[in-house]
Amino acid sequence: MASPKCACTGISLNSKTAAQALSNHFSPKSETIITHLTHNHMKELKQSDDKPIINTHYPINQRQPTKRWVIAQARPEKLTVMQNNCTEVAYHSVIDAVKKLHLKPNEVYYERDLKNDKSQGSLGMHSFMTPNFYWVLYCEFTYTYAIDFAFYNCPYESELRTMLRPFPLDRQAKEKELQPNFKTFYQNVLKIQDPAFLHSL
Repeated sequence: MASPKCACTGISLNSKTAAQALSNHFSPKSETIITHLTHNHMKELKQSDDKPIINTHYPINQRQPTKRWVIAQARPEKLTVMQNNCTEVAYHSVIDAVKKLHLKPNEVYYERDLKNDKSQGSLGMHSFMTPNFYWVLYCEFTYTYAIDFAFYNCPYESELRTMLRPFPLDRQAKEKELQPNFKTFYQNVLKIQDPAFLHSL
């Protein structure tokens, strides 16, 4: 039976002189050639001025996901779509009431429409916050609109809680505790967010 051979070098693996043959095959001159080839290959893999090697050989999908509410509106569950529309209308009616009846002159509030803004993720739809009231609309993974809210020494909390009783806010609006606390959260919003989204009456 013929002795098995190395697939790379063709040298018999059972040969008594295999060790010597391998040594001769990879001579110092061969090592120099291999080193030279490896060096040139690595130079090609180095980052170029305009195309990093990671993007050239392992391209990352830069396309941002579709906003969740867009998908929700296109789904066949008509009752869910109707509920979502009612939730959005009720959400904005609360904001209108706060602005017209409760905000003080020169009181800074944050408001941002996120329906067509993918920079803050695919779920967000709208955000609103005053020094006393937090109110955020988003679309859940289940394709239903939901609202998070919170109060902090809010002088008009009773009026707003009354507005939360009817459908659909009674089931779609959920109170949450802001971290580390409401006041710090609000101050961080003022510091981090673009001034274009900060308003006052």
